[in-house]
Amino acid sequence: MKFCFLIILSFLSYFSISSYGTAQNEAKQAVSLNQQTENIPEVLPETFDSILENKIKENETSFDWNAPDDSFRRQILEMAYREYLNWPKPPKIRENLLAPLKINHLTGKYIEFYTDMPLNDSIQEIPVIADSAVSFLCQYFQIDQNDLTDWRVEAFLMKTKEPFQKLGVLERVPNFPHGYSTGFRIFAMDHHIDYYNHFLLLHELVHAFMYRIFGSLNPRWFSEGMAEYLGLHLWNDQKLTLGIIPEQEDQIEGFGRLRLIREKVQKNDVPSLKNILNFVPADFREVETYAWSWAFVLFLDRHPDYHENLQKMNYYMIFPDANKRFVALFENRWDKLENDWKAFLLSFDYSYDFRFVQRDSSLGKPLDSFDQSQLIFKVSAAENWQNSGVRVEFGQNYRIDAIGRYQIAHPRKKISCEPNGITFEYYSGRPWGQLLAVVVPDLETGMTFDEFYQKQPLNSPFQRMNGRKTSQSNTSAKDQNFNKEKKTKSDLLFPWNEIVAFDSTTKILNPNISGTLFFKINVPVSVLSQNKGNIKVRIQKAAQSRL
Repeated sequence: MKFCFLIILSFLSYFSISSYGTAQNEAKQAVSLNQQTENIPEVLPETFDSILENKIKENETSFDWNAPDDSFRRQILEMAYREYLNWPKPPKIRENLLAPLKINHLTGKYIEFYTDMPLNDSIQEIPVIADSAVSFLCQYFQIDQNDLTDWRVEAFLMKTKEPFQKLGVLERVPNFPHGYSTGFRIFAMDHHIDYYNHFLLLHELVHAFMYRIFGSLNPRWFSEGMAEYLGLHLWNDQKLTLGIIPEQEDQIEGFGRLRLIREKVQKNDVPSLKNILNFVPADFREVETYAWSWAFVLFLDRHPDYHENLQKMNYYMIFPDANKRFVALFENRWDKLENDWKAFLLSFDYSYDFRFVQRDSSLGKPLDSFDQSQLIFKVSAAENWQNSGVRVEFGQNYRIDAIGRYQIAHPRKKISCEPNGITFEYYSGRPWGQLLAVVVPDLETGMTFDEFYQKQPLNSPFQRMNGRKTSQSNTSAKDQNFNKEKKTKSDLLFPWNEIVAFDSTTKILNPNISGTLFFKINVPVSVLSQNKGNIKVRIQKAAQSRL
């Protein structure tokens, strides 16, 4: 009975999968899928519940995917393959109608490509790009490419929908403005930008690949974030790279997600991670939802502390409570994740360098616990946010004196700079090279997901900053408890406290929240490694004498 339910669920999923839209770390052993159906055990989700629980108990937050006695990954893939074998095949394309409808047809190893657009160079290379993408995805997900010989995707890039409606391929496909995937077929509308057309097709191809391999596209923040992340690409000299961090905007023409994120951060209009986990299909009518999902997946994949957790999420998609399993991976580290995510967003930009992600989130100590000689702190021009180790208190005035010069990198030349920066060039609305300070609210280390959100006040900077309501439709009953957060505007600025910018060598700080004091030099993260030198800052209560 349960197996029949899975077949029915698979059939329904075929008509409901919608979307819009560097191979890295050490290579792991590819998993070979068992294609002999008589050898695939009938494994139901309840079995995987117990497997996962045992794994977590035995080895807490991680276990070796490739251990000889560990069949967890293989069992997930075999279950997904069983579902794939029962997918309803779409009707065959009526080849005799292609010429009358002026639809061009190109063939690749994994793709049958159809378009009503002229066959220029950008169009003719799409099958080659798609084949390269499948090879890249197999490497990225550690899947044996030889086991995809029975899988092909029909792809449609449409200038207008009318000829494809006459061809019959849009039957049971809802109206969509950008892209759509049904597993065997992917669709994209022409956006008059070659790069973005390629991106849309790759986004949908990632969906089709992940559904074929992992058997699900839920939760949506994850599947859409992965499709956005891996769809962002470079295609140079017949070589394809997926999952790039763009170096500049014109490199990814048409993809405005990063610009949108930076605008939202500056306006203090940013969702909490809890809200991102809550994203449901109805939310993906907005480009903003794709932007946050993309940024979070990119952050998890590239951050050295969280990459393995993202990899495991692929195998949790097949479970109805995948979000809860994802949260469980962090156990008592959720507060650190929230802090690291917000620190990342504050500096996220083109050519972002993950060597400079914030790693030190330890709590500062009150000034009274330091000797006077210990209150002089060096701020390196070549590092991102740096923990001073000093805790400041709400309501208390502090005097911060900064002395010294340092060398900062600039697109045109290297410049000797003082704490007030250079006024002929600005970054993030402030002078390039200016000394910045910020107060990070206390993190109670060792907090779980539930503890973290229960302890955050309604005006906390960790709450959702915008007022848009998250739709509750199409949300699993098992995940309803993820949708109880009250949306509220915060009186505090995202992501920590108000940033203090040094327009002179002395600044009076009157923090509106207690926490640890951090410093950095205001330049893009991408040029930090080119900066040189440091300055000294002295932190004291305002009534104390000058340095």
